[in-house]
Amino acid sequence: MSHYRFSIAWSRLLPDGTKTSLNPAGVRYYNNLINELVANGITPMVTLYHWDLPQALQEFGGFENDTIVDYFNDYARICFENFGDRVSKSGWKFSCLVTLYPLAH
Repeated sequence: MSHYRFSIAWSRLLPDGTKTSLNPAGVRYYNNLINELVANGITPMVTLYHWDLPQALQEFGGFENDTIVDYFNDYARICFENFGDRVSKSGWKFSCLVTLYPLAH
């Protein structure tokens, strides 16, 4: 195996979705996983969002609320700062289902 794809659960790192709720155990978990992959010559491929929006963010509208961009930016920045030294630039992915609605005439 040369690559391993996994998701970093937003709610594991930031239980309420905000940067002030950073969970050190969550950071430690992903550091251990990434370190073991790298130590064994396996390239980590990280999905930043995979259907695990913290409940507190969902309750105020989730991705239908424009402020979600700021919360996602904080989450992504924390991931890059904590794990980016071992995950290549091409190793980061984002998963999101987009529903397009036709414009009304």
